[in-house]
Amino acid sequence: LAQYDQPVISRIWSLDHPLEIRPGMVFALETQHGKKYEFGVRIEEMLIVHPDRTEIISNFPVEQITYVD
Repeated sequence: LAQYDQPVISRIWSLDHPLEIRPGMVFALETQHGKKYEFGVRIEEMLIVHPDRTEIISNFPVEQITYVD
């Protein structure tokens, strides 16, 4: 078990190792935002791939995250 288990889909990895995304696959979609060496946040959503859509199955209320400027 590693920090990122296979398959990994990213700009760096996927150009050399393409992967077909198929119905039934479940993904952790991790986004990050911040200021380098100062602060940041990572938000992860769990997704299920369906033939005609994706379904978010995470329960965390992302819209309730407080923004501090």
